Amino acid sequence: MKEERQRTVRRAVGLLVLLGAALPGRSWGTVSLGAWIAFSPDDISGFTTLSGDSATATPTIPFSVTIEGVTYTTVTISTNGWLEFGGNTQGTTDPTNACLPTSKHTNPFLAFYWDDLQTEGTAIRYGTSGTSPNRTFIIDFQENRVAATGDKVTGQVQIHERSNVINVRYRDPMSAGANGQTATIGFQGAGGTSGTARPLTCNGKVLDDDRPDEGWSVDVGRADIVPLFAIMESSPNDISGFTTLSGDNAIAGVTLPFSVTIEGTSYSTVTIG
Repeated sequence: MKEERQRTVRRAVGLLVLLGAALPGRSWGTVSLGAWIAFSPDDISGFTTLSGDSATATPTIPFSVTIEGVTYTTVTISTNGWLEFGGNTQGTTDPTNACLPTSKHTNPFLAFYWDDLQTEGTAIRYGTSGTSPNRTFIIDFQENRVAATGDKVTGQVQIHERSNVINVRYRDPMSAGANGQTATIGFQGAGGTSGTARPLTCNGKVLDDDRPDEGWSVDVGRADIVPLFAIMESSPNDISGFTTLSGDNAIAGVTLPFSVTIEGTSYSTVTIG
C-alpha cells in the first residue's frame, strides 16, 4: 500500500507539472504534454531489427516530425543509445558520450541512454503503430548492455505524429550500474553547442534500479521553447554521504553547486522545510 501511495503521489505531481503549462500567468502560447508510456514490448511484431556492438540504421519515419520549426522525416538509430533526426552528422555509431550541448551531433539529437552499449538477446526493434493521422514511431531497446560492465539498459522511445511529442520510458528495474553513471540522457536541438539543450544527466546517477516506471518526454514542435518533463529519481537505498535534515519543525538553507534559472532569474540557494 505504501508503495502504491508513493506511485500515486509521483503521478499526481507529474500531472500538476503538465497542467502548469495551461495555468493563467504563463507566457506559453500552447499547452505542452508530457508522457512516459510504452507500447507492450511482448506485443511487438513485424518491426525492423537492429543489433550488434556498433551499428546504426536510418529509417524513414512515415510522417513528418517538426522540431523547433524544421520538418524531419528520417532518424538515425545507434545501438549506443542515441537518435539523430535528419541523418547521422557525426558519421559513426559514436559510443563515447559527451555532455549536452555537444558539437558531435549538429542535427536534433536525443540521448535515450548514450553510452557504449551492445544489444543482447532481442535486438533493437523499430516500426510504426496506429493509423494516420495518429501514428507513433517506436524504437524499442530490449536488453541492451553497457559494454564495460554488462549492466542492462531496457526502454523505449516513441515519436508521435501531429503532437511532435517524443517520450522516453525506462522499463523493468535497471541494473545497478546502468542508472546514468556513465551515460548522457537528454535532448539537444539543431546547431551543436549552440543548440537548445535539455540535459538530464551526464555521467551521473539519476535513475532508480528499484523502479520500473521512470521516464521523460520533450515537446519539440515549437521554435520558441522546448519543454521537457520527467519522472525519475536516484535510488533512495543507494544514497550515502548526504546531509540530513530531521525533526518536527526544521528547515535548512542549502547552497547549490550550480545555478538554476527559473523564468529568467538565476538562483543558487534553496530552503528545504
